[in-house]
Amino acid sequence: MKTVAIGLALIIASTRYTLAEGLGDTALEVPTYEVVRATGPIIVDGRPDDPSWAQADPIEFIFPWNDVEQEGAQSTVARLLWDEEHLYAIYECIDPYLDSEVTEHDGAVYKEDAVELFATPNPDDLSAYFGYEMNIKGTLLDYIAFG
Repeated sequence: MKTVAIGLALIIASTRYTLAEGLGDTALEVPTYEVVRATGPIIVDGRPDDPSWAQADPIEFIFPWNDVEQEGAQSTVARLLWDEEHLYAIYECIDPYLDSEVTEHDGAVYKEDAVELFATPNPDDLSAYFGYEMNIKGTLLDYIAFG
């Protein structure tokens, strides 16, 4: 089993998750997460053992398609912090099947195992956002999308 932790300064990513289509016309509340200020400097080394990370609430991703008995446990936990100059994110991904080949900046990391984060300056308009995607090799795809 592989365990991967990716730490980023100004580079943020999030696991893609799509809700089941059986929800029909049910209105979904957009989840919120409060990013707390780091109490000290963050060492960007991809390791979650920096004491500063303990102050950030975890974001636990749910994988409803995962057959734990056949495939083993899979989990992804993200944490976010900020200071005067940076927004920090760290992901801890546990998955026995992680793989990636892309090494070129802005390459097609979305076709591989990657973490992703989408951030918008206007929560009332989710059609325009910044996207950050990174594979387990540390290859970054960053972009701006307009609805």
